[in-house]
Order: sequence, then C-alpha cells, then structure tokens
Amino acid sequence: MEFKNLTGVDITTIHTAFVDAFSQYAVPMTLSVADLASMMQLRSYAAEHSLGCFVDGQLVGFVLVGVRHMQGVWRAYDVATGVIGAYQHQKIGTQLLTQLTPRLTAAGMATFQLEVLVQNEAAQVLYRKQGFQVTRRLCCYQKTWGHSGELVAHSSSSASLTALVDVDEVQFGSFVPSWQNALATYRIDPDQYHLETMTDGAELLAYGIIQRQTYTILQLGIAPHLRTPALRDTLLARLAQAVAAPRLRILNLEADSWLDQQFQALGWENMVNQYEMAITCAG
Repeated sequence: MEFKNLTGVDITTIHTAFVDAFSQYAVPMTLSVADLASMMQLRSYAAEHSLGCFVDGQLVGFVLVGVRHMQGVWRAYDVATGVIGAYQHQKIGTQLLTQLTPRLTAAGMATFQLEVLVQNEAAQVLYRKQGFQVTRRLCCYQKTWGHSGELVAHSSSSASLTALVDVDEVQFGSFVPSWQNALATYRIDPDQYHLETMTDGAELLAYGIIQRQTYTILQLGIAPHLRTPALRDTLLARLAQAVAAPRLRILNLEADSWLDQQFQALGWENMVNQYEMAITCAG
C-alpha cells in the first residue's frame, strides 16, 4: 500500500472509488462525476491536502479534504472519507487519518472537522480514537411544498452577491453555519443558487439562499429583532416560488438553535441528524 496526496489524480478515478466506497452507505450517495466535482468544488477541495491509499496504482481509500481561511486561521474539512468494498475491514481508514492529521498540522491547519451520521457509531469510534470530539449535533429537515400548479418560478432574478457583503451570518442565522452551509460555499459558485433578500431601504431584514437544482436551502437568515413566524413563512414561500420547488430541504441546523426550533414547530420531517466533530491540529 502507498499513501500519498491526491495531486494529479483525476476526478474519474476519485469518482470510481467514491461510488464503490459509498455503495452501502446509510444515506444513498449516487452522485454523477459532474455532481461529485461540483460538491468537491463547493466544499473547497484541495488535492494537495487530501490523502489516498493506492494498491498497484488503484485508489482504494481516500480522505477528500477542503481548506479555507476562517477567523484568521487555516482550517481543514473532511469532504468525504471512504474505502472501496474489497479493501474494507483492513484498517485503511485508520491509517489514512493517522497519516493525514500530522500532514495537516505541518501545513499549518488549526483544526480539522467533519460530520458523521448520528447512527454511524463505527465511524464515530474511529474518529474518537484519532482524537476527534463532538462539537455539536446538526439536524436536517425536509417538506413537500405545495402543488405543482402553484409552483410558478419567481419573476425576479437573484439579488446581487453584494447584498451580503457585510452580513453577519452567525447573528442572522442564530448559529455558526456548518462548513457546507457557510456563505463561503455560496460565494464559490453563486450561479448555482437563488438569493432572496428582504430590505427596508438600505437595511437588510432577512435573506435566504437556495440551491436551484436540489431545492436545498443553504442559509435562512433573519435579523434577531425581526424573528416572527410571518417573516419566516414569507421568506420560505419566496424561496420555494423562486425555484419552483416541489419540496424543500434545509441541512445542518445546530440542534436547539432558534432556526432548529422553528422547523420543529413547523412540523417539517427530521430526515437525518449528524454530529460535527473536530480535532485541533496546530497552535
């Protein structure tokens, strides 16, 4: 076995290993090559910081790593960790993480974080043995939205990206967004999303960001002094209408945050929950 970073490894090779590794996953991961490439891009994938396990030139295990400069330091994120079926139960995942963390430390990363399904106890044991600790619980919701006859796309185009230049996403969202839900994700490829804003003159009152193709809400933000059910419902309706969504999903709401409580109160289906886990690398 050879362990090395993924610089120069093409997306087709990664996709082949990814599909095999996640074929028995609790949440189906049937991504096309293009979808996987998009997901990696939006998670700030960095080949030079990622790690693969190769056997006779074949990629049999991997940790895809995203890297961002946040709060004045460099942070790393586990986009996906997997081992293909034929090589599972050989502790390759353990070896990947054991080798990766010192590499991230040497590269100046302050932290390394990931998400794991609450029911995936085996993975949690693996991560805890590597020093990861649970930092919070993240909840995911979905809802069928209206009838097809009601879904007429919003006539206006997305608000300008500049509308969120000075926004405090923690204050508006009621918690620190997860890696994949941060505004940094939206800014990588804003064309994939519709941005809806509600303003009073120059003052931003509320905003919502939804992915056009998956109908997944990236962020829902309301100024703390304006948090009312009426404004919440208006914003959700505008997002659904803007992309003609037959259903809506919102992922990774911090458990018991104001937003999480809203979706509980609305009766949306809690489809899955995750733990966010992290380890300190440098500093």
